[in-house]
Amino acid sequence: DIISMFSRINSFTLPLNPQEKRNAKYSGQFKNLVYHISSNYSLFWIDFKIFTNASIARMGDAEFISEILIIIKDGFKEYGEKKVLDKKYDLYDRDFPNYEHYLSVFNNIMSIIGNLFNDNEGIKNFYSKSTWFFSLFLVIYNIYYGEILKDKIYNIKKKNINMIKNNLIEIMNKYKQEKNDSEFYLLFQQGTSKTQNRLKRHNYMLNFFY
Repeated sequence: DIISMFSRINSFTLPLNPQEKRNAKYSGQFKNLVYHISSNYSLFWIDFKIFTNASIARMGDAEFISEILIIIKDGFKEYGEKKVLDKKYDLYDRDFPNYEHYLSVFNNIMSIIGNLFNDNEGIKNFYSKSTWFFSLFLVIYNIYYGEILKDKIYNIKKKNINMIKNNLIEIMNKYKQEKNDSEFYLLFQQGTSKTQNRLKRHNYMLNFFY
């Protein structure tokens, strides 16, 4: 009945986007985790200009968090397309295994990124762009927790934050130097939400750390 009501409303007003429809349809563990995180970092998104007020109002941050959690849990290959989010919301509506672990992971990564942003203005301005922030989050995850693989859980590793900062600056400079003249540059300009391009960006950036 609720979904039917929203469908009728959408016929006459601003249509709901996919994430708003998920919010209306689901009420289980996975959705609760996503919106708990979204609420916790609302000021972070605004302060560092990751998302605009308008984007947050349309739940852009919630969709970002959903994608991050699914990729961390199930891997890039399991993600594939936007419709996967609907399937995952349905799958994890009743039970999202290791709920507390993923909340802790997200908080740890956000804390590391916050320290990097506060410590270096250049990194903050460059990596706060939404496409870069997405890749940055997963690369930092990979550095601290290990390879993104389905159903594999890692304990956080000790890493040198200065080493990470220097490598991020190196990536940033290389990108600027190769502007308009490299595959890596195009990966951040064309088809940025495609899983294949996300994975290529991820692996390219990781090469600077290993």
